[in-house]
Amino acid sequence: MTKLLVVAAALASLAGTATSQTTFASITGAVTDASGAAIASARITAANLETNIKTTGQSSDLGNYNLAQLKEGAYEVRATAPGFKEFVAQNVLLAARDIRRVDIVLEVGSVDTRVEVSAGATLIETETARISDTKGARPRTPSTAGRRNPSGSTSPRTARPPTSSTNCPSARAAAGSPAPVAC
Repeated sequence: MTKLLVVAAALASLAGTATSQTTFASITGAVTDASGAAIASARITAANLETNIKTTGQSSDLGNYNLAQLKEGAYEVRATAPGFKEFVAQNVLLAARDIRRVDIVLEVGSVDTRVEVSAGATLIETETARISDTKGARPRTPSTAGRRNPSGSTSPRTARPPTSSTNCPSARAAAGSPAPVAC
């Protein structure tokens, strides 16, 4: 019985780690009309502008939607619902692990008319309290590769002057002198 509890506890602890290890981003938000009423069953599509891969979802009964497992890059977000104009948000930028909020307000009108937002979505992530910085890979240049300071370390923060007086030629010459010699 004890072994069964230990195995169950080990499996339960591993379940959370498997889902949290991702580099994908998501776009989330709410779909409403001009009065703020939720629009259910609106079709939301996010298209990656580089690869043209499209991810499609639908708003819930409360008007909420979530498009998950998106690779980083620039996206175009479109939303449509019967009796409303098409909504388009261009250049929605996603970095790894972003949760970007794009709230959609649909205007009453025919489907052949669309409302286009060209400014893109905000770059401030309001869905989590995470602060991060994404940097691309940068190769080492020959000017910095292998550069060492006198202490033998490659880090500029750990550089120290020589501690032995035998490393200083003038100190070796004045070894019998009572006055200190600076190198």
